[in-house]
Amino acid sequence: MWPTNFAARLESWQALRTQVQTLPLESALTTINNWWFNSPWQPYYLHWDDNEDWPDPWQLLSDNYYVMLQED
Repeated sequence: MWPTNFAARLESWQALRTQVQTLPLESALTTINNWWFNSPWQPYYLHWDDNEDWPDPWQLLSDNYYVMLQED
């Protein structure tokens, strides 16, 4: 289950960072990908070529609004 408030999301993110520090690269990337796949999903919020305006990870955790990239 995805944490419901910012403090819990930030704690979960910190635990993820600690967990993957000692993993081999491929395992770390898989673990990070699986963690993000648990986030709430909102379609068509970002466009792939507007990447200069994308939120950073902390903004994502704060807003609790996650997206799949829109493709043309």
